[in-house]
Amino acid sequence: MVRSLIALFLVLFLPHPSLGQASPFEVTASPSLGVWNPAEKMPISISIKIPPKFFVYRGKTSLTFLNADNFQVEGPSYPPSVKKIDPFFKKKLDVFEGEISIQAFLRASPSISPGQKTIEALLKFQGCSDVLCYPEETHLLSFQVDVVGGALNAAPSKGGGKSWRALLAAQDFSLILKEGWL
Repeated sequence: MVRSLIALFLVLFLPHPSLGQASPFEVTASPSLGVWNPAEKMPISISIKIPPKFFVYRGKTSLTFLNADNFQVEGPSYPPSVKKIDPFFKKKLDVFEGEISIQAFLRASPSISPGQKTIEALLKFQGCSDVLCYPEETHLLSFQVDVVGGALNAAPSKGGGKSWRALLAAQDFSLILKEGWL
């Protein structure tokens, strides 16, 4: 009984070897995205630099967009992983090694208004070395973008270069057919 209490005390109150250590993993995201036309896909790129002799679990890596209500998200897509015999689970698992890049694309909804937008995403992952695992990391990533043009001007012209707005202002619906919009 006394041994069990001592073991429980050690597990609960002694610090884990990874606690208090800075993460060896470096996360970078594509810089502020600048001016963006809503008719185009907007690429998002996030990199994780994984030091030699370290790895990141593929199954514990995720990218979630938080406030993308006015955007359609394509992806994320992850690079190929490698199989590694995990020193802790003693079985083959998919892991990332070296530097990896996670890609996603955003497309604005037709109703988006022009102006400054902030898009946020959560990147979660857990990395280890052969002797120690770090707690799961969560990184809040922010992307600034300036949306130009209006929703009606967003789509590329199909005909002679007139926008929806110009066609509607002309109030001649035969022009809509002529321009190839319908």
